[in-house]
Amino acid sequence: MFLKEYEDHFLKSNKQLVYNEEIGLSTTDIQSDILHVFIAGIGMHAKTFAMPFNAIKDNRQRHLLALTLKGFGENDKGIEYDEKEQVKLASKQILKFAKKNQVRNISLFGFSYGADLLVEIAMQIINDARSTNMKIAINRMVCSEVNIDESTAFITGKIAEIEKLYKNDSDEKKKGILIEQMLARKSTKTEVLNNLEYLRSSYLVSWPQMAKSAKSAFKECRNRIKRIVDFCETYKHTKVWIYLREDIYDLDATKPDNLTIQPKLESHFDGISLILIIEADKFMMRRSSVYN
Repeated sequence: MFLKEYEDHFLKSNKQLVYNEEIGLSTTDIQSDILHVFIAGIGMHAKTFAMPFNAIKDNRQRHLLALTLKGFGENDKGIEYDEKEQVKLASKQILKFAKKNQVRNISLFGFSYGADLLVEIAMQIINDARSTNMKIAINRMVCSEVNIDESTAFITGKIAEIEKLYKNDSDEKKKGILIEQMLARKSTKTEVLNNLEYLRSSYLVSWPQMAKSAKSAFKECRNRIKRIVDFCETYKHTKVWIYLREDIYDLDATKPDNLTIQPKLESHFDGISLILIIEADKFMMRRSSVYN
């Protein structure tokens, strides 16, 4: 059974979760002004968070929402989106949900490529909310396994490499096999990397979108930390955690007080740490009186 089929079956049996292609995966019948938003990486789907959402304790204290970034959805075939378009559409989805459910406090979690875009999404939410006179606070953010250089961007780098080498080859299946073979060579990360390919094949995400986002992520990876630091210095009431794949980045001397570099976690669930999702959800559980 493909992961997609398993998750569809799981959702049908779980009355507290609902999936909508336009909005994403969310909890139902919640009375709260707090929203926790989870955004996955390249080729991954909102439904990836179905079982982690079910595992989070007391999940009726706040709304949970998981997004599939545009281009990776089941109905997005033949349409390719760049980072700016993905950011704008993510903000639109989040604010639509917030308005419908009278949410005023938003915290954000991003994994890999989702973490890469998290600051941009937060800033887009702030600007969009201001333009429509919505009172919204971005309380806390967790950037998990953000791509900060060529050594951490191993997935995006390999996808970008294959696309460059085989740019004139239209055989997506061949490229899928190549990416699986290239990624599997890193034995210490085999389980995570194989899960990425499994997710991609399960949801049949288009290779052109995978390649477009991967090349963009790889190109911009060295700017990510600076963007996070700049955001923290501007929005000092927003607390931010960063989890990195490798312990190679030291910000202790220069980082803002509201930014924390967390130790790396080894235990993963479909490429995303279930332990981290539980810890991040606890960290994000906060109301604010400071609206952006």
